[in-house]
Amino acid sequence: MSVYAIHKLLWLSEEDSEFRARLQSDPEEAMKGFAFTAEEVQALRNGDVHTLHQWGVSNFLMRVMPMHGLFGMTNETYRERIGKESPRLQV
Repeated sequence: MSVYAIHKLLWLSEEDSEFRARLQSDPEEAMKGFAFTAEEVQALRNGDVHTLHQWGVSNFLMRVMPMHGLFGMTNETYRERIGKESPRLQV
C-alpha cells in the first residue's frame, strides 16, 4: 500500500489541469501510471474516503475529490462517507 502514491494522485489532480481532465474522463487510464494495489484502485474508484482516511490519506488532499467531482464525489457524499463511523471527522 502506498499512501504516498495516493497523495501524489490527489495533489496532481489539483495542480495539473490536464491530468485532472484525464482523471475525470478516464480514471482507469489516468491511474495506470501509479503503483496502486487493486484495493487502492477500488477505494479511489468508489470514492471510499472513509477507508482512505483509515489508511492515513490526508483529509486535506481528499477534499480535492469533491471539489473537482473526481470518482463521482460531491461535497455531500464526501461528508456522508468520511463520517460514517467517525462523527468527529465530519466536515
